[in-house]
Amino acid sequence: DQVKELFQPFRRLESHLTDQVAGTGLGLYLTRKLVREVFQGDIQVSSRPGQGSCFRVQLPSAAILAGGGP
Repeated sequence: DQVKELFQPFRRLESHLTDQVAGTGLGLYLTRKLVREVFQGDIQVSSRPGQGSCFRVQLPSAAILAGGGP
C-alpha cells in the first residue's frame, strides 16, 4: 500500500506532479515524528487517486492546553 510509504524518510510517491514539485521527501516523516513523539498524538491519511488526500492530526487535549512542544 503506497499510503504507508508516505511517512517513510526520503520517500515520494510517483505521480505526474513528482517531476514538477521539488522536495526531499522528509516533510511527512518529520511531521509524523513530531505529532507522535512530542505531542503523543497520531496522524492519519486517506487518499483517493486523482482526487486528493486528507490528513487528520489527533492530539491529546492536554498537549494543546499546555502549549506542549519542543
